Amino acid sequence: MKGMNTVIAPLSQVWRLGLLASLLIGLAGCSTVEVSQDYARQTDFDRIQTLAWLPAAQQTPPKAAEFARQNPLIAQRIEQAIASHLQARGLTLTDSENPPDAYLTYHASTEQELSGGAPFGTTIGIGTGTGRTFGSVFWRAYPDWETYNQSVLKIDLLTPDQQLIWRGIGTTRLPDHPTPETLDERITEMVQTILMQYPPNAAKQP
Repeated sequence: MKGMNTVIAPLSQVWRLGLLASLLIGLAGCSTVEVSQDYARQTDFDRIQTLAWLPAAQQTPPKAAEFARQNPLIAQRIEQAIASHLQARGLTLTDSENPPDAYLTYHASTEQELSGGAPFGTTIGIGTGTGRTFGSVFWRAYPDWETYNQSVLKIDLLTPDQQLIWRGIGTTRLPDHPTPETLDERITEMVQTILMQYPPNAAKQP
């Protein structure tokens, strides 16, 4: 049939092909976080030991404070994950009146993306011929499009006079209706993957 790609394989290969397809589908469902960073090259990041959350009045849009007002539970997860990871790296989060070595803030958003290539269909056929039974599997590929939600998180470090010195960015695909447990896992993974880039040029530590 025109417009359709069809491949015929022996029955003996059906189960191996099915196993491979299951594996590929499983891998496609795994969470992945793509990250990048940018920073002020002249900064001595070794001197940064104390951090504080940037006050709302000094934040730039999209403000973390506004995101927290609209999404309090998500914001709480993000802030807890950031604090936990930085403290595990030996940095101190402080609310002291004394200026910290750097201020900390984040920007979170969700963007709708479009992708093509829906999963292909599978048909297994059994027949007879020349005195023996034979089988075949037909793989049919159909072009299709789907939309999905992509979460974007940017984590910023700024000097006491609000000059940006480091930004880590992470993007990941989220399910349409995630459970609280899934959100916990995905946000923790996303924050940790972003902050593994900090400090710049340093050996990666858990």
